[in-house]
Amino acid sequence: MSNSVKIITTVGTSIFTNYQDRRVANTLGRDYVSIDKAFEETRLQEKDGSDVPASGIYEEKFQPHIKRLKETIQDLWYAYPGDKPNTNASAEIASIIKIAAQEEEPCEVHLIATDTLQSVLAAELIVGWFERFPQSNIQKVLFQRQSSEFDSQKSNDYVIKDLRVSASKDYDKGFFNLFDLLSRILESSQDNVVFNITGGYKAIIPIMTLYAQIERIPLRYIYEGNIHQDDALITLDYVPFHYDRGLLELLADYIEDKDLRERLPEGNKILDTLRKYKIVKSDSRGLTILGSLIEKFTNNRLWEGKTSFGYFAEYKVYEAVIEQFNEKTTRGVEYWWDLTDKNKFSNVPKYNKDDTKEIRIEFDLISELNGEQIWYEIKSFSRSGINKACKQIQQKIEFNKYALNKHISKFRLVLYKFDFEELKTGQQIIKIHELLKSNDIDFELWYFDIPVNFDAKKINNKAFFERKIELKKYDI
Repeated sequence: MSNSVKIITTVGTSIFTNYQDRRVANTLGRDYVSIDKAFEETRLQEKDGSDVPASGIYEEKFQPHIKRLKETIQDLWYAYPGDKPNTNASAEIASIIKIAAQEEEPCEVHLIATDTLQSVLAAELIVGWFERFPQSNIQKVLFQRQSSEFDSQKSNDYVIKDLRVSASKDYDKGFFNLFDLLSRILESSQDNVVFNITGGYKAIIPIMTLYAQIERIPLRYIYEGNIHQDDALITLDYVPFHYDRGLLELLADYIEDKDLRERLPEGNKILDTLRKYKIVKSDSRGLTILGSLIEKFTNNRLWEGKTSFGYFAEYKVYEAVIEQFNEKTTRGVEYWWDLTDKNKFSNVPKYNKDDTKEIRIEFDLISELNGEQIWYEIKSFSRSGINKACKQIQQKIEFNKYALNKHISKFRLVLYKFDFEELKTGQQIIKIHELLKSNDIDFELWYFDIPVNFDAKKINNKAFFERKIELKKYDI
């Protein structure tokens, strides 16, 4: 269990715009210093009206305006009025304090700026505010501006390269870079994570929300109605649904492999399916923003374990095996293999599922026929599905050799695929065949088809759920 909370916070420009509120000028009176000109000069580029990029923070022509913004905010807005810490200086500061107050564990804040001068400057000023006014439950607030070159997202985990108002192609790049940045933060973090989406471009909100749902991360948001009032903190925990990875796994090879997509001709059913699910753009073979987001998860922890479609497929195969083979069959058999003594196993975990001491060995289906066992492994017809099958079959053979000691007469690998796909045997299936043969176990490859018009969003569609599948044998 983690003993800290990481609050990932997107940063906008409210530290400036809140100060520009006319009521602030009225309250400060003669002490008020306008930042309107400095704000406008650092906001838009003259040529095309796009945002000044983050690299502009190093340019000489912006330095007087940057100095004006920094000194004014630090001198007049950090504490307001008088010496009282201004917790409403920005949406980010207000929301961070409220989120941290709700958490039982100490918090670390990770600020994320867009690729704009103002967002980077705002993030630095927010760090400065917390340095001046430390909060009891916030250990540190982290931000690092990008280098002057900033030619790759890999060089910085705090600024989203290319995410600013400019050409649409850069805007798309920016969202892809956001996914890269978030993935790296989460991969390196051992903390509980919360997304604070109060600040930043409003266009980020739906993308961050989708990402949070897939990654199962809670969202926090403050709706700012009045800078002088105590705004409410809105909490949105992840909902219990997400893309079914079992079906996405059927398309994973094409999502991950750009060259494979490029070779798909117009009218190809796989290409049509990728476009139908908004994974590939309608006018090219490039991934959409959604497709890019899905790509980020195809090889990480979201693909571990059984999916809802995996259970569905297992049940349909179980039903077909009973009808087609007339075998006494059991679903979902599992054992816990004792790694401290590989000759031992149990039906329940002995070491609290500590994977250094025990591992779970799960069988999709086991049939008994004439006193011998037939094992089944059910996977998607994809590289990732077959690779997993290969690893799991090898593990099962080892487990049987050391501990279970059953006589296995046959091993059946059942693959599910779209009905328009042609089943082919590759190196991994040949490897499975040779592995089983070397252990005197007969190998059979079977498959069943999923109709091309099957809608991934309606996995419990009554007509398909009630339809019996036909297992077909593939001769190796």
